[in-house]
Amino acid sequence: MPTSTLFSVSYGVLWLIVLAQTYVLLKIIRGRGISVGAAGGGADRPAEPLPAGSPAPDFKAPQLGQAEFLNSHRLRGNRVLLAFVGPDCFVCARSTPALQKISHVTEAKLILVCLGPADRCTDFVARYAPTAVALHDETGALAQRFRASKTPAAVLLDEAWRILQYGAPVDADGQWKFSTPPKSTPDPVGQR
Repeated sequence: MPTSTLFSVSYGVLWLIVLAQTYVLLKIIRGRGISVGAAGGGADRPAEPLPAGSPAPDFKAPQLGQAEFLNSHRLRGNRVLLAFVGPDCFVCARSTPALQKISHVTEAKLILVCLGPADRCTDFVARYAPTAVALHDETGALAQRFRASKTPAAVLLDEAWRILQYGAPVDADGQWKFSTPPKSTPDPVGQR
């Protein structure tokens, strides 16, 4: 076998190895959660959660698999667990089934907000939360309004559409931890 042929074959094999390693690395990165951008917080720092007791943002978002939109005004009067997930997020897949149990315990209506292409979001919801109401947020704009800077993330809202708690999985096995964000403090300069 001539040297130039051997060199060409080894060069091609080397590139296949590099591409395979890149694919594996991307899968690992996506498995740790998908960054949806910090609302005004910059790429390095996640956005601060909305203060406890503050009004939750209103929205109108498309429902997955349906030709209609869900308006947040229709949810008022109900406790709501708004969960942000991504179809390529391993942790989302592992932790989404636990959200159904959490919504039952908290007596909240589970609304999944899927960030990504509609077809993959539809498949994700059908597989991991087929009974949940699911919204499509392809650009991540809704997640940013709720300051959910990474998927998976969840926001628990009360019946008056106020922020109660934020939640995130603590491990890849679906265990969630919820915490109450600090309440907003009045600006002493603005009170003069």
